[in-house]
Amino acid sequence: MLSRIVADLVGYGDLYRDYLRKRLFDPLGMHSPVAGFDEVGVFVASSFLHARALDFAKFGLLYLRGGEWDGRQLISRQWRRRPRRRTVATRRTAHCIPGNGG
Repeated sequence: MLSRIVADLVGYGDLYRDYLRKRLFDPLGMHSPVAGFDEVGVFVASSFLHARALDFAKFGLLYLRGGEWDGRQLISRQWRRRPRRRTVATRRTAHCIPGNGG
């Protein structure tokens, strides 16, 4: 759903692909990524990014550096803090936690 919102903002298909390349892959020096798109032209962000292990490792470094790369803030610092926040399981989300039937 979030990827669809991004597509609405930056464009579908090749426009989206160019956006990823210019705003993320090129600044990180990633040369192998191939993003997969659905039939409408929305990036399938959950599982369709193919790249070499070295290029994926750059995502990890970007995370460790708080979204900053070579002096540029590519992704907000809040992006790094969010996964570290505690969350509370509810009936709607408990199935997503290992050991809770999910």
